[in-house]
Amino acid sequence: MVYCLKNLTIRLLFLLCSLTSTVARASTDESLGLGIVIGNPTGLTGKLRRGPEQAIDFGLAFSLNNYALIYGDYLFMFPDIFRRSSTGLFIPYLGAGAIIAFANSGVNSYFFASNVNAPIGLGLRVPFGIEWIPNQPSIGLFAELAPGIAVLPATVGLLMGGVGLRYYF
Repeated sequence: MVYCLKNLTIRLLFLLCSLTSTVARASTDESLGLGIVIGNPTGLTGKLRRGPEQAIDFGLAFSLNNYALIYGDYLFMFPDIFRRSSTGLFIPYLGAGAIIAFANSGVNSYFFASNVNAPIGLGLRVPFGIEWIPNQPSIGLFAELAPGIAVLPATVGLLMGGVGLRYYF
């Protein structure tokens, strides 16, 4: 079961990255960033900038014996709040998104907080944070909080968040 979940999530992430990188090359205002996030959850992260004020971010996290989690958010960025300094630009953002989690049966992780024996969980999240884009190189350092709610298999409040690094292509 764990192998099937990891294989499925890796294929979904590869497909999503392939599609977003193709879209990113279509416009000079767009760029794709890939990296890691450490926190809750810890895993891989990506962000497709859709111009200076909008982006789509996504992530994949898994616990080898417990669950795999995929999330995606639509973000509104506010690049004009802070002036660009000699070291770079701070860009606050706010968004909305969804979470899907796959669990081994009987798993009681933070997402599957109830004792419901369900293989799939669904939820909603509202991420907000700030990203620092230095003048050189093409990286982004970010900190984010994402309160949310799991709606399946049971209704449970969630608090996700972390710090991360992405390299932009």
